[in-house]
Amino acid sequence: MGKKKKKPDSSPPHKASATAPPDKPTAVTEFLDLWVEFKKSIPFE
Repeated sequence: MGKKKKKPDSSPPHKASATAPPDKPTAVTEFLDLWVEFKKSIPFE
């Protein structure tokens, strides 16, 4: 959150989180983890 590797005018923070840029692997990993936990919480039979 506090680390800015991209250019400031490259893309707004809200748009960056929505597009999930490749330079944020941690965000993608966290999203996948949350998605897996979400799927686990819902029993599909």
